[in-house]
Amino acid sequence: MRYQINNLGYVLSLANYARLPAMHGYLHDAQRRLVEKKMLARVWKYWAIENLWGNFSPETDPIGRDNVMYSGWYAAQIGLYEAATGDRSYEAPGAIRLTGARGRTHLHSYASTVQQLAANERSSAFCLFPCEPNWIYPLCNNQAVVGIKIFDRLNGTRFWADVEADYRRHLEAEFVDVDGHMILIRSARTGLTIPGLSSSKEDAIFAFWMHAVFPDLARRAWAIARHELFTTRDGSLALIPLKPWLDPGNYKLNTAYALGALAMAACEMGDTEALAAVRVELAQLDSRHHGGVLSYPGCSTWTHAFMLKSRLGRANALKDLVDEGLPAAWRDGPVIVEAAYPQVLVAKAVSDGRALEAVLHPGGPAARVTLGIGRLRPGAAYRLEGADEHAAVADERGTIRLTVELGGRRELRVLPRD
Repeated sequence: MRYQINNLGYVLSLANYARLPAMHGYLHDAQRRLVEKKMLARVWKYWAIENLWGNFSPETDPIGRDNVMYSGWYAAQIGLYEAATGDRSYEAPGAIRLTGARGRTHLHSYASTVQQLAANERSSAFCLFPCEPNWIYPLCNNQAVVGIKIFDRLNGTRFWADVEADYRRHLEAEFVDVDGHMILIRSARTGLTIPGLSSSKEDAIFAFWMHAVFPDLARRAWAIARHELFTTRDGSLALIPLKPWLDPGNYKLNTAYALGALAMAACEMGDTEALAAVRVELAQLDSRHHGGVLSYPGCSTWTHAFMLKSRLGRANALKDLVDEGLPAAWRDGPVIVEAAYPQVLVAKAVSDGRALEAVLHPGGPAARVTLGIGRLRPGAAYRLEGADEHAAVADERGTIRLTVELGGRRELRVLPRD
């Protein structure tokens, strides 16, 4: 459950940045709700039992020793949300409130979580540190690094800079095998691994997450996956037949999880040829369309999130979001602050700092809908294209409300009259 929450948060932040930078409203609300869901006891209570039998510790706080599978994934989720939206509210002390069934509460924040992650890295002999007791997974640690890097960029701290060289040295020496494949798991206590778990499919996931951390290692991992899983057929790049793989979101065997992983990595790496080849295979999967929504029966939310990253991302999207974040035009320009979901589906929302351009689709029957546009200049006059009204004046808060007859695809523009 926790991983599915994380992955939904990741893909919404990526979509917000790569496709909908001028969309707030229900898109920001959905991301905040996912951050809040991670605070529910049912999501993190597992740690009390695992920490007890694995570390012989009665500590129930999931943001502490080990447990990068909660703290690291959560830091990445909050960091990507902050980077995509500019909302820094989760950095406040106590913003993360974890209350257990017996009422005991652990108070944290994005800041304290990053500080704990860095402390765990400094104290671990491998720099990378365990998810569950004893077992180190580099994929989980890579996501923790994304959360740390974003925090450092936003706050001017050096948590990542202080461990970067050590982290890379251990990653390459202890978690990459002689063939260049990533080693998925290693015991922190014995140094042993479980053979047979590495695969080119997992290398693709590694490439996606490491692109914002060590781009050269990401390119190497993707090159290996591309070499081993693709071939040339009839003069075009094509995937070799894939065996069913475990979908970790529902523990069922399918090819969709691997296809989603390859698709999102190809998209992030800018490999349009490979992405097209994967999409050919995705089109062969059993799928459903209902109310304009595409889904794949039997596939987990996790797998659907992978597929969405390949549709809503772009080349370098994750890397740019981590390293650069919002440009001034997106940070300061007009945004959609109100739209009824799912009656209004916003397919595009972009600002150049002064004007807003959007594309809307109906999520149901044709209807007259109301939108709220914010971050305008208070008292300024605006020209409207695609709305029922032709002009409007922003109120003292810099907002206007407009109506749109939405029966199909509708382009909307809000432009300063001057």
